[in-house]
Amino acid sequence: MNKTLLILIDGLRSDAIARTATPVLDDLMETGMVCLSGQTVEPSLTLPAHFSIFSSLPPYSHGVMTNTATPDMSGAAQSLFAQIKAQGGTTAAFYSWDHLRNLAFPGQVDYTLVQRVDSPKDQKLLGNAAARHLITHRPDFTFVYLEWADLMGHAHGWMSDAYLSAVTQCDQAIQKMAEAVHTLNKKVSDSTSWWSAIMGVKKSITFQTIWTTSPFPLLPMET
Repeated sequence: MNKTLLILIDGLRSDAIARTATPVLDDLMETGMVCLSGQTVEPSLTLPAHFSIFSSLPPYSHGVMTNTATPDMSGAAQSLFAQIKAQGGTTAAFYSWDHLRNLAFPGQVDYTLVQRVDSPKDQKLLGNAAARHLITHRPDFTFVYLEWADLMGHAHGWMSDAYLSAVTQCDQAIQKMAEAVHTLNKKVSDSTSWWSAIMGVKKSITFQTIWTTSPFPLLPMET
């Protein structure tokens, strides 16, 4: 079974990447597949967008329209976590915003780390914890949510100096995970490869890269 690492950088604008230092993202874009002009969903809120990513459904179909702690999800929506578990796969999730627990029902995520992010150091610790888990447990699907750019964008303005610094700090948080994937790809057999999908969502501007050793995308989604 191919293995997937999905990293979502909340608040990441595609045009911010060219305005600040992002060496890890630059390398992934150079070696992977990139789309800088995708469109996020409406309403362009964190929880509805995540439910669309994980269910391949627009908000009016999955029923989650706000950033609520108790979303009323449609019965037609089945999370990616549920589908992976139904196939006997293993899963892990690392995030700082507690509402994201609603992306999966109890028993669908084998390992979860929820860590409050109040500084770039906190976010880097979250990314490093995910990297260690990739090496030690090799889950089939790992989801990592990075929030710092979104927090700084709301606090100081999009494309402000503080926001652009936060984008660089998100890039730094990815580094250990990228190194872990490189290490694992050297160790696994020819029948298994590690994929990394990195998405950044802000309003109508979406950045997405699929970094993979295989020629086909693993996570097709309706758009």
